[in-house]
Amino acid sequence: MSFETPLMLSSDFEAVVDELWSAFEEIGIEDGYDIVAQATLLLTVRRLDIIYTAAEKKANTTGDPIGNPIFDTDTEHLRWSKLKTTETNRLFSLFETEVLQFVRQRGGTFSDVIFAIPSPSALSRLMDTVDRIPYSDPQTNGAVYEYLISKITTKNSSGGFPTPRHLVDLMVRMVVPRPDDIIADPACGTGGFLVAAANYVRKNHSDLLLDQSRRKHFHEGLFHGFDYDPAFARMCTTNLLLHGVDHPDSRRRDALAAMPDDVGSYSLVLTNPPFNGSVERSALDKDLSRDVKSTTKAPLFVGRSLSLLQAGGRAAIIVPDGVLFGSQKAQVALRATLIRDHKLDAVIKVPPAAYQPFSATQTSILVLTKTGVGGTDRVWFYEIRADGRSLDKKRTPVAENDLPDVLARWKTLSAADSPEVSRTRADQSFFVSREEIAGNSYYLTFDHYRQRVDDVAATRPPGEILAEIKALNAEIDASVAALEAELRT
Repeated sequence: MSFETPLMLSSDFEAVVDELWSAFEEIGIEDGYDIVAQATLLLTVRRLDIIYTAAEKKANTTGDPIGNPIFDTDTEHLRWSKLKTTETNRLFSLFETEVLQFVRQRGGTFSDVIFAIPSPSALSRLMDTVDRIPYSDPQTNGAVYEYLISKITTKNSSGGFPTPRHLVDLMVRMVVPRPDDIIADPACGTGGFLVAAANYVRKNHSDLLLDQSRRKHFHEGLFHGFDYDPAFARMCTTNLLLHGVDHPDSRRRDALAAMPDDVGSYSLVLTNPPFNGSVERSALDKDLSRDVKSTTKAPLFVGRSLSLLQAGGRAAIIVPDGVLFGSQKAQVALRATLIRDHKLDAVIKVPPAAYQPFSATQTSILVLTKTGVGGTDRVWFYEIRADGRSLDKKRTPVAENDLPDVLARWKTLSAADSPEVSRTRADQSFFVSREEIAGNSYYLTFDHYRQRVDDVAATRPPGEILAEIKALNAEIDASVAALEAELRT
């Protein structure tokens, strides 16, 4: 079972994207996030012309006028196909003024897009390269953008980094997105969780787009992403658009500030929020600050995820382990809320190397259901020891991979005869009761409840251990006596 959908790339496809990346670096734009931001602008300008060209062909065939045309007589010269034939200096001037303004007027996450390509010759070179990137179906178009994003190998300015795709895939499969869901990611970044959810829904509901109301919900109501960084919100929008979601709701927004229209609006939250940093209390949503008495981002985002959910909504959230064992009142209270007031289904320990080369942070995945009335009888703990890649900075593919086992065991948990019930604390997964967790300051780390091999040995009867020591001593004495006898002969 694969946990990472292979990118639909030919060697030529990869080569042209690599060439584009190198071209950015050679003109002085070297930060990965800056490269993707400027590439996003160019890809957007090109995409608008491609969409409009398709609409023209349809109108010519049917005789019907184009509804809501992207271009008109005043903006016809801003089409990618026209810009390509424009003299270099004039082209650069148009991008600095009219093209940039035209894209900003599209609204949404593009309202504050910037143009940072330094010279006419650089722009001409980059456009020639972008023009050679294939553009066809959503699977290929999305793969282009995913591959572009995958080339980022540094943290962003706020310390964040992409969530590994195989972990995203695991989390999506565990919560099983549905066509009627309303999905949110309050820290969406480049949109990886939302894209994976879109792919999952489309793959598992092949008739989805045949029904008008379901098709409308897929394109306009299913996916919602928020990010404080406008560049990320824009990347999320582009990522979803290129994956075939026509009208994604991706907004520049501080998810820790007041969000009255979004509270209680979503049936599923998938997120890997920022781990580090704090927030000024004055900038926090008052209701969120009341529920989570902390100014640290990690617990606040867990609280925000809960507040966004409808009753019965599900969530899969990556959290740093400090949230799971910290002794501060706010941390203990948050864990108690998860256990007492909602249904915490699972805590899955992730190997720190999963985030290399960006970080070696110890994290866990929380899977939960919002109820408001409790429901946690026991929590399932699992330790991922191998994820299909070497546990070093190189992260080369290896055979060892626990992710299929996580999913297979997860699917048995609701059965009365689940094999997980009989597993011991020395195993890789086990249940812990609500009462035991409550009696341990609501600790939610795998290591706190596991039984190590040396712990098992220490539970043997003292007499048995003493007899074994005597036997070993006797063997040693006999060996020494034999050696002495040999030396005397």
